[in-house]
Amino acid sequence: MFSFFLDLLLGSNGDVFRIPPLNVNQIDLLKLLELGDDIKFDVPALYVFGDSTVDSGNNNFLPSTSKANYPLFGVDFADRKPTGRFSNGRIEADFIAQVAGLPFPPPCLGLSKEEQKTLGTRVNYGSSACGVLPDTGKLFGTCLTFDKQTGLFKTTVKNLQPLFDSPQKMVDYLSKSLFFISTGNADISTGYDFLDNTTKQQTPFPKFVQAISQKFSDNIKRLYDLGARKLLVNSVGMMGCSPMTSLLHRIHMALPIQETVVALQVKMGLDLASLICVHAIIEMIMFSSILFMPVKLLISY
Repeated sequence: MFSFFLDLLLGSNGDVFRIPPLNVNQIDLLKLLELGDDIKFDVPALYVFGDSTVDSGNNNFLPSTSKANYPLFGVDFADRKPTGRFSNGRIEADFIAQVAGLPFPPPCLGLSKEEQKTLGTRVNYGSSACGVLPDTGKLFGTCLTFDKQTGLFKTTVKNLQPLFDSPQKMVDYLSKSLFFISTGNADISTGYDFLDNTTKQQTPFPKFVQAISQKFSDNIKRLYDLGARKLLVNSVGMMGCSPMTSLLHRIHMALPIQETVVALQVKMGLDLASLICVHAIIEMIMFSSILFMPVKLLISY
């Protein structure tokens, strides 16, 4: 997947790229990406929001059955132990952090009270099984919905205030920070599928898609009001082709679910474009189902 990301970022020339080691430093990584050594990255912090695609361990601190705290998760890390990431190693947010020259964003719920007050350079609020809608994920126990995650970021902003000499310096800091958002998958994969038949009849797919997109936009606006200006949005993946969908619905449901995914991608894209038009100073890129990191969001020109 990382090779695919490099092809998209740089343009494929047929070369095969190797996955960089876990302890790669920023300079060596930039050389591997063939981005040169004269690029200046102006990203003081990375804040991550979303579902299992970005959860770095928050669900380990919650009463949830959706956890990645057992082997073989984390097998590619030095100690070969699970970290809470739903991956054998790094996730998208970790690669972004390495390119930006930042440490991996730790799970918000794993921070001590002292760390919550001082650790402003990166925080991960992602929570597996949760989605955009408030009821998504309840089947698995407690999780951090998108509403809760943006609420936690509001607390982070309050904790950051004493670290700056003036309000303007904090505004500048947040405007340069990168906000990586990857959510909505659970709303499709488990949210709608586990609704009872009566609720499904009252909430057809188009209405369901509208509800997700509206709630998503509301939280993007909330982040904007809290100071976010650079947003990298990972759209919903190809859920119609996922193992969960195949298990629950077999092949005959793959196409209808995928049609819903496409409809949601289009709706979210249009809503985000509308937000950009309203807030002209916001920088936002939306991508779909791929590990693709637009370097232009990180570079200081």
